[in-house]
Amino acid sequence: MRVLTSAVLVMEAIMLGLAIPVALVAGGQPAAVGWLLGALALVALLLPGFATRPFYVPAGWVLQVVVIASGVFTAYLFVLGGIFAALWWAALHLGRRAEAIRAQQAPPA
Repeated sequence: MRVLTSAVLVMEAIMLGLAIPVALVAGGQPAAVGWLLGALALVALLLPGFATRPFYVPAGWVLQVVVIASGVFTAYLFVLGGIFAALWWAALHLGRRAEAIRAQQAPPA
């Protein structure tokens, strides 16, 4: 699960980083929006370091909600945030399923 969710978060950080100039130039948003997107990208990059902590999954969900909510400033982030939220859900779902299968196939200790 950690590998899949970490990959989603790193890709999301790249997307948020690339969204900064688009929001500032094409969207005509104030610089504060650029700082917000930069902070979200930084959180998305740092969060995989906490993959073994119990708050990792809820923090990932909070990040997904905030990215979707940032669509208020730039409308395309509604779509991209929704896509990454779906990828986050899929990574959690498939990762847990893979861990369960791996646990079943493990030889008894």
